[in-house]
Amino acid sequence: MMKSFQFKLFKNKRKDQKLNDELYVFCKIYNHCLCLVKRHYKIFGKNPSKNKLQKHLRVLMNRGIKPEWKSLGYSQAIQDVTDRIYKSYQAFFAWCKKRSSEKKSPPKFKAFRKYKSFTLKQAGWKLDEEKGMIKIGKNYYRYNNSRNIEGRVKTVTIKRDQVGEWYIILSCDLGESYKPEKVIPMTGKSAGFDFGLSCFLTSSKNEKINSPEFLKQSLSELKSKSKKLSTKDKGSKNRKKARKVVARLHKKIANQREDFHFKLANDLVNKYDYLFFEDLNVSGMKRVWGRKVSDLGLDQFLKKVQFKAKEHGKTMKRIDRFYPSSKTCSKCTKVKKELALKDRHFHCNCGHQLDRDLNAALNILIVGASTIGLDGVSREFALASVA
Repeated sequence: MMKSFQFKLFKNKRKDQKLNDELYVFCKIYNHCLCLVKRHYKIFGKNPSKNKLQKHLRVLMNRGIKPEWKSLGYSQAIQDVTDRIYKSYQAFFAWCKKRSSEKKSPPKFKAFRKYKSFTLKQAGWKLDEEKGMIKIGKNYYRYNNSRNIEGRVKTVTIKRDQVGEWYIILSCDLGESYKPEKVIPMTGKSAGFDFGLSCFLTSSKNEKINSPEFLKQSLSELKSKSKKLSTKDKGSKNRKKARKVVARLHKKIANQREDFHFKLANDLVNKYDYLFFEDLNVSGMKRVWGRKVSDLGLDQFLKKVQFKAKEHGKTMKRIDRFYPSSKTCSKCTKVKKELALKDRHFHCNCGHQLDRDLNAALNILIVGASTIGLDGVSREFALASVA
């Protein structure tokens, strides 16, 4: 099992500029490699092998054609640049075969402002956890040692955020025998959860959780600061300052949302051993409801629940997205095809009446439990839990 730990580097103008210079070179390498791949495909109708591309880079450095590349001293980090390009192409070609809802694009050339990180593998770094310092290349950097690092560090990613602040992300291998520091006891409980726009989450226990909608709360402030940014001259120092102000607000909103998601995911994993959710078509929902869906961050939340459940030995399962959980009666299983989105209460011909989201959550629990063969979760049991 892999786990990432992120720490913020303390500010240092000289050292931060050094990282910026190195990142700029990595950006140039990325664009150079991508140009070669595209040219090779145009001439021969196929991409060059990754080994062939990496060999070409070594030749350029050894012959002194690209001395600034060799001066980096990160041979494995340069290999990681080619890995990123080929992973992007693999994701794109996989999408071309499946044509899934989440569209993937082939890798594109990147401006320096949008190229945000580089990764070091076995070499190029040295960590001193006791002193809260890390050596990157020839320079030592202090970082905010806010938590203990678990497992064995496999890679170190140096990342610059939208504000210009620097972070290190340690990707650690926890091993097969890993146990978290705080063990959550097993409860034997199970629950289904239905997402909604008016109510973020409805459980099969009839618990409703509303999302604070952090983007909506800060929207007026964001519009005001974005308007000020639009009035600044391009390339001016005032525009750079205004862009940082807007970026800092976006970062604050994202941090608030992530904090809410992590706390809610922890709470659910503490309560339940088996958690069932619907596999949502988030990109399709964004096309219909736009900013509202982006503000909720449904996909990011599900990833956090999945990680927390795996970490503590719990089970998280997504049911088929094409199962009509909202239109199916949780008592008699008949499907009410004429149910509209505006109908917030479910009325069945069998006499069963229930809140629409609660009805969907019950169906998700029943279908999810039957999918993994969970005993003791019958339709009668699920209905009795909300009676």
